Amino acid sequence: MHWESKMAHDQLIGLGKLYEEAFPIIDHRLRNLFSAGDLLSIKKVYVLGDGDSYYAALASRTAFLNFSNVEYFPVPAMRFLGYEIDCMSDYSPGQSLIVGVSASGESRRVVQCMQRAKEKMPDVRLTAMTGNPNSSVAKAADHVFDLSLPNPELGKAPGIRTYLASLFGLASLAIRLGEMQNHYHMTEANAMRDQIAAQAEYVARIAEQADIQAESMRRYAKSSFFTVAGSGNHFGTASFSAAKLAEIAGLFSVPQDMEEWMHVERFSYPIDTPLIVFAPKGASFDHAKVLMETAKKIGHPLIAVTDEPEDSAIKSLADIIFPVYGTLEEHFMQLLFYIPSVSMGVVLARELGRAMFMTDNEAMQKQRAAMTQNLREDV
Repeated sequence: MHWESKMAHDQLIGLGKLYEEAFPIIDHRLRNLFSAGDLLSIKKVYVLGDGDSYYAALASRTAFLNFSNVEYFPVPAMRFLGYEIDCMSDYSPGQSLIVGVSASGESRRVVQCMQRAKEKMPDVRLTAMTGNPNSSVAKAADHVFDLSLPNPELGKAPGIRTYLASLFGLASLAIRLGEMQNHYHMTEANAMRDQIAAQAEYVARIAEQADIQAESMRRYAKSSFFTVAGSGNHFGTASFSAAKLAEIAGLFSVPQDMEEWMHVERFSYPIDTPLIVFAPKGASFDHAKVLMETAKKIGHPLIAVTDEPEDSAIKSLADIIFPVYGTLEEHFMQLLFYIPSVSMGVVLARELGRAMFMTDNEAMQKQRAAMTQNLREDV
């Protein structure tokens, strides 16, 4: 295994401790960051980010809609900066919260979004959600929500631990907003927090099974592309998972909403490309099975990621099943469903002899260095 792929896999080891140790710390930081009055008036929340940060915002959407009693808008930083900010109105001081998410704190578009928002709407609440509280994003915000994790020597790439930290931060914010706005009692809020921390015992089991099942993915290593389908929160999970196949194994992978796949991609060639389907029990479960039945008839290999691995339809349709275990309700299951994609990427990278972010390709190194320099200069 290439050392970089090994690093990606090593980040899975010990993830469970982050649930029982890091989540309570992150949640405590949030509760110290905002007073009850700060959150009582919030009516709209905009979460901005790029890449994994944006995918975490997408994956957190139904948690906010169901538990926080606010309007919630996950927006890519470039779209917010170029198009949406000029259409926004902070209709009353303190009623809009803008959260810029950046693990490194140096995402240039997120910095620019925060700066532009402060110019346009002086009364808007600006919060940086970052693993680097001394970063450019943090300096552009009014409040800094520290998402730094223990054991930073494990690294950030390819964003496994930092993605989980963003999910933790957003889950904590959703719960706290609902609690402060009397959407539910403090005891219910604390029960949700305890339930998230309690998932630690399931993480190692998910990762262990993912490693076993991922070995069967080797047969698809030469596929021209992968499609990853999900709905609700799990469109965000699908987006993250497609990104991990690209970043870890250099495989062209695209996320798609389940229903949109039925409307569009089912009419496309080649018909032997793998389709990864997120099938959580809940609102999209039955539709996931309909999609899988359709894709199977067409000829697509099917990989299911599901917390119902013993469902008869799933077992009959899927070529590979990645089981997800846990006791969270559907609106928080994004905190667990992302895990199998890392094992998929690692096995496919090993089969193809590739390294993360195309670092095995010397011709790409100068281009990567130039791009990194341009990003720094533009912050």
